[in-house]
Amino acid sequence: MAQLTVYATEPATKGKVVLHTSLGPFDVELWSKEAPMACRNFVQLCLEGYYDGCIFHRVIKEFMAQTGDPTGTGQGGDSSIYGGAFKDEFHGRLRFTHRGLLGMASSGPDTNRTQFFITLDRCEWLDKKHTIFGKVTGNSLYNVARFNECEIGLNDRPTYPPRIERVEVLLEPFDDIVPRAKLAAVDAATEEPRRKKKQVKNLALLSFGEEAAEEERLLQQVETKVASSHDILDDPRLSREQAVDTDELATKLRNRSAQTAARQALRAKATGNGEEASSEEFVERMRRQMQQKKDRLSAQADPEPGMARPKDTPVHNGNAADTNGSLVDDAHAEYERLRRELAASRRASSKDEGTVGSRDWKWRGKGDVNETNGEKDSDEDSDDGSDVDDGATILEKRRAKFLERKRQHMQLSKKQRQEATLHKLSGFKESLDQAASEGADSWKTHVLKFERERREAESASQYDCVDPLKHGVDATRANAKIKERVKTMQSMKKGWADDDD
Repeated sequence: MAQLTVYATEPATKGKVVLHTSLGPFDVELWSKEAPMACRNFVQLCLEGYYDGCIFHRVIKEFMAQTGDPTGTGQGGDSSIYGGAFKDEFHGRLRFTHRGLLGMASSGPDTNRTQFFITLDRCEWLDKKHTIFGKVTGNSLYNVARFNECEIGLNDRPTYPPRIERVEVLLEPFDDIVPRAKLAAVDAATEEPRRKKKQVKNLALLSFGEEAAEEERLLQQVETKVASSHDILDDPRLSREQAVDTDELATKLRNRSAQTAARQALRAKATGNGEEASSEEFVERMRRQMQQKKDRLSAQADPEPGMARPKDTPVHNGNAADTNGSLVDDAHAEYERLRRELAASRRASSKDEGTVGSRDWKWRGKGDVNETNGEKDSDEDSDDGSDVDDGATILEKRRAKFLERKRQHMQLSKKQRQEATLHKLSGFKESLDQAASEGADSWKTHVLKFERERREAESASQYDCVDPLKHGVDATRANAKIKERVKTMQSMKKGWADDDD
């Protein structure tokens, strides 16, 4: 609760910076209103990359971790953005009461420069001695505790010092901060370049001045060719040879244009004096091409010489019929012919071996008599004899029968389907009654019997409580009352049972 009170008394922050270190990121929020000089110095140095690569050269466990010296010795970092040291900035609501606070490192009053430290615990003795300008917030506060795990050597210097890899400014508290490196670049760009006066050659001093002047004039008129780095630099990585041969490319383009011109000339010759052919000629040419394609496909579909064509196979005569449809019909006809031949071979083999023929293994309806053994067939399948010689399997027959029944069922109306269902249920009940009358031992004669068990519970208001400490000598009388009540309840239950009988 005390810690919450401490955070509640701190003023609001303005500005946010992220220190990306080898121990993890530190989300730093700045008190730019309470410590404006320290925050401005810190933000501008972050924007200029001053703290990038700085190590934490001094770490005291459970106290603080100090950084901000580019030399890593603790003796550097003497130049601030103000040109020297700047004064301390104290505030009554900012105190070293918890860890994660950022303070300016100094060697005395008003000696703040670039170095700063992060507290690892509360240290009230630093109040009014060092400027507090920020704090570590969020989950990154847990990374501050990792400084206590560092191995410390002589002079509080870590054996493997943590390092600030880079600094990212998320929210600038001041709008007028400009990094000094960018400002110098802008100043250099704004300077007016000195114009060099072009030296004029006095050719009149020469005996051949007129000839030299003429040569100079001609050289100025000649357009200078732009030279590339491949021609100027003597670098083995830069080749002076062209990647594409321009002569070969020009030759290819000329050949392509010549071929295009030849095709256009042939097309003009075919159409007659370069004019387009009439629509009748175009239609006639397309018709001839289609007829040739049909003849070619028909020749591929015809059987080889010496092979008999099936009687069901249609013959292509080159009419306007669909060629693809004729090919499909040929495939179906060939399939039907092979299926019939296979069924005929099976029947012939069964007759030769003396086994049951195709008419003997036909599935018959319920109540039919098998011609082979004279027994009554109990299967519910019924065939009309139309598929005796089609070679269909038992599964195919049953599936066809199921589909036929489904088709017939879908043709009925809703009332007719209900009547059919009730008729089936009545037939099933009659079969159950017949099985019970015959006394046969089957599943239809099994009956589920439910015994009626009646339980009567005592009223919730009728209960007895025996407390030996309260009753004392009256415990015997209380037990007697309980036994009497139990007998009464038993007699009442017995009476109810007699009434039920």
